[in-house]
Amino acid sequence: MLEGGTGTTSVEYRMHHQDGRWIWHASTGSAYTDRDGKRSYFGVGRDISLRRTAQDELRAALARREEMERIVDRSPSVVVLWRAEQGSWPVEFVSQSIRQFGYTPDDLLSQRIRFIDITHPDDRERVAAEVAVHGESRHREYNQEYRIVCGDGSVRWVDDHTVIRQDNDGNVTHHEGLITDITQRKLAEDAERSAHERDLRVAHDVQQHLLPQEFPAIAELDIAAHYESSLTVGGDYYDVIAVGPRKWGFAIADVSGKGTAAALMMASCRATLRLLAPGEPDPGIVLRRVNASIQPDMPSGMYISLFYGVLDLDTRVLRYCRAGHEPPLLIKSGGVRTDLLEMGGLALGLCGSTIFDETLEMSEVILEPGDLLALYTDGINEACNANGVEFGRDRLAATLARDVRRPLPEMVAMLNRYLRQFSTLSTRTDDRTLLLVRMRETLLT
Repeated sequence: MLEGGTGTTSVEYRMHHQDGRWIWHASTGSAYTDRDGKRSYFGVGRDISLRRTAQDELRAALARREEMERIVDRSPSVVVLWRAEQGSWPVEFVSQSIRQFGYTPDDLLSQRIRFIDITHPDDRERVAAEVAVHGESRHREYNQEYRIVCGDGSVRWVDDHTVIRQDNDGNVTHHEGLITDITQRKLAEDAERSAHERDLRVAHDVQQHLLPQEFPAIAELDIAAHYESSLTVGGDYYDVIAVGPRKWGFAIADVSGKGTAAALMMASCRATLRLLAPGEPDPGIVLRRVNASIQPDMPSGMYISLFYGVLDLDTRVLRYCRAGHEPPLLIKSGGVRTDLLEMGGLALGLCGSTIFDETLEMSEVILEPGDLLALYTDGINEACNANGVEFGRDRLAATLARDVRRPLPEMVAMLNRYLRQFSTLSTRTDDRTLLLVRMRETLLT
């Protein structure tokens, strides 16, 4: 500046402090010519250490951010930030690594494509339900596994680890997801599981054939059922048995334990009950004989809860025994009242004939036209939601009573849907079985 003439400038430099530190200064001044014709500089210096430190930290932060973005973009994982708007979930940020699924960031940022649109159709309802429950439960983070439909139509499995962002009032504002392709892991797991379950699938097919494939055509009755095991093979059982002219037996059972052992005991119970029930209208006699037959061979610690009733179509009287099983619901015509069939006794296999025979009680009830008999296993009423609250017998009764006049298959489907929604985040550890029998108000011809 001295050589170039008059003007102003700012010079930044470090000065050595007396205590040994180097501190940044900036000098702002101008050049001038004094009376002797000498060029001189007049300036004011100031300490700019804090400003330079802030600038250095900002540059470092920007460099780190750029490096993190490069790492994310090179990563097999995809970072996605959604705004918490139920039903639309607009994307506010998505990393370049979304291209591995055949989409560009602009596809999602412009909302030409919503993230829910690339989620597999069979997974959308479950994923949305899980997200809603996590938000309502105020979970700070959660994991989901689901499928993504890629741009070329192929399907990939992903693991989505999501962190929930909230405002100062605790309202959910955003979901920040780290999505990782786990297709190869899922394929390996499927291959291992396929090898392990090959024999179990054969057992499952056999077990399914042991359950009624279709119900007998009974002019006075409507019958429907739902069976869903928690494992490949289960320990629940239901049946409709011809006892005699105009007499039908209805059974539902639950074997303690899970897996193959429970399935084998279920098969043994079924075979014995079907052998002893025809020709015997007294359910108490039948169950005493069944217990005497299977109890000596029952593995230690196992037992079978069973309800068995015999309905006389001419008198509409249902005589029944409840051997340690959940009490059935009798929903009166139109859903005006629900009764519990509570008379009971010990479960099959717990003890020998002397104690079992003495404790088993028999009772009877008249089924009026329109009455609905609901037999179920505890996998239904003990199903829990994310907070550990059970579905419960009262909720089951209310659900059935509300739709008591619907066709039974519709009632079964609606209850199953309601139960799945209720227990979305809980792990299902028990079989679920439901048998509905309704006395028709008008006989079929």
